[in-house]
Amino acid sequence: FDSVKKLKGLVRSSAYDLNFITNNQYLEIYEVIENLARELEVELSGQMVIHGAKRIYRLDEIEEGMEDVVGYKAYNLSRIVNLPEASIPPGFVVTIGGFRDYMAYNNLFERVESLIEDCKGEKKSVESVSEAIQLMIHAGEIPPELRRQILSALKEISGGDVEKCYFSVRS
Repeated sequence: FDSVKKLKGLVRSSAYDLNFITNNQYLEIYEVIENLARELEVELSGQMVIHGAKRIYRLDEIEEGMEDVVGYKAYNLSRIVNLPEASIPPGFVVTIGGFRDYMAYNNLFERVESLIEDCKGEKKSVESVSEAIQLMIHAGEIPPELRRQILSALKEISGGDVEKCYFSVRS
């Protein structure tokens, strides 16, 4: 998997340069790179590859085996939601692919990796690197299409009246 990581880094670096010189005209390339690298890693490990570009799933839509798509917290919560005696309000999750879209849109991949390398080289503490990464992520902008999908999901689970609802957000 080291060779996949190195290849992904080289291709992502080229994509970053391309977007830099074209004023971010090809942001979708990051998603393609991440998906290809992930699929290659999965194929090499013998796991199943799930294709598709869906970025939002309601908790009741999450199916067996989707933990790599939605993350383990959301996957486990979806299993609880489907229990007959469970009384859990409706919810949705932004997929890992959606998070990667966010990272690519804000050109965060290289910056995060650089901070992690500083931590590995003991130039900076884990705490300071973690805080810097959190600040970069919080300061980013949600890609327009992902924002539209999130707002649509909010309207769906609130019955169309988002202003009068309360929501809980998990990391």
